Amino acid sequence: MKNLLIAVIAMASLSTFAADEYQSWAELKSEVSNNSKLSFEGAGVFVGKTISRFDVCVEGQNLKTVKPYPKYERVYVGRNHDSDSNRDGYMTIQTGTEIIEYPLTWTNSFRKCNNQGKKCRMVYTEVTTQLVKDISVKKLVRKFNRDSRKNVYKTLFKKSYEIPACN
Repeated sequence: MKNLLIAVIAMASLSTFAADEYQSWAELKSEVSNNSKLSFEGAGVFVGKTISRFDVCVEGQNLKTVKPYPKYERVYVGRNHDSDSNRDGYMTIQTGTEIIEYPLTWTNSFRKCNNQGKKCRMVYTEVTTQLVKDISVKKLVRKFNRDSRKNVYKTLFKKSYEIPACN
């Protein structure tokens, strides 16, 4: 009887992580959103800010978000009405929503310094967004605690995802 109970508990624990690479992306997304121990890695794409690869589509030579994203603006409200933590008189407020469009190929710039920061220059690189990418599904193995300084994840599998065309 005791062995039967242990076997049933073991089978139930195995069925909680039923995610595999043969599932559709819709099933995987719903399973990851319903299970706090599962997560995607490598699912981000840059469209002026990093968002989920599942929330964009390709329209011509641009990436376009499927749903509207909030648009923020920094405005002066005075120190008496400033409700954020730094009390400088400015506040970031949401001014509306927008569908974001961003080119597939864009120029990135960063500052490169030599001689201990005394001689710096701007370096420009051209970046092309990958339309097909392998996304990892990971399971949380160990949480942050006093013994380990970071969460530890185990890769369950990788699956290829292609950004779809807009309708």
